[in-house]
Amino acid sequence: NPYNALMAMHFNPAGLAYYPTKVGFNFGFNYSGFNPALADESGSFVYTAGSYKLPEVGAFGYSFRYLGLGTQEKTGVGNPFGVSLFESYEFEFSLAYAYVISDEFMAGIKTSVLKNQITAAGEVAEGYTAKAPSGVSLDLGVLYKFGGRYNTNVAASINNLGSKMQFLEKPTGRERFNIPTIFRLGAKSDLFDFNDHVGKISGEIEMRVLSTVGTATGINL
Repeated sequence: NPYNALMAMHFNPAGLAYYPTKVGFNFGFNYSGFNPALADESGSFVYTAGSYKLPEVGAFGYSFRYLGLGTQEKTGVGNPFGVSLFESYEFEFSLAYAYVISDEFMAGIKTSVLKNQITAAGEVAEGYTAKAPSGVSLDLGVLYKFGGRYNTNVAASINNLGSKMQFLEKPTGRERFNIPTIFRLGAKSDLFDFNDHVGKISGEIEMRVLSTVGTATGINL
């Protein structure tokens, strides 16, 4: 369901208001406690989101995302085997609002607080200081229901409009990086309805701006 709280808070906040006649609370929770790709297998991932919809007012949503990378060894010049241990992690906390502008058109906005600690803060070499950056970001989304024979919906969103993040301070000054701003355009249609089983096709075009990662496309059946 691309319109539940978990999906809407990640891809497009306008989806929080998709079913205007359905009010009340929607909640989702994901947890993964094992990642063999990490040096410390105790790392974990948590993602939870919820929304509450009020008639004639709109839908309010929240989400919390946490990626624990486990315990890492802090190394330095002349100490390749580690001089201390530290916990590395990333998290995001978001609040959102979506409103039904008409029977076919809805829009949403999400604001997030970001925190990243991939290395221990402090001096890592002479003149080089590691940072644990934090920042804020903004997501905007719209969704239009064309309806018709195939119940077609089209949606667009722009994600991660926000501040730059600084991970390392060099002797030459600060070096800050843009968070990856993403533009998404997607569509969904119901192809057929056979004995209450609906065949659906959906597609998405994704463009990443201010990022080294390029574009992505996909189709789901």
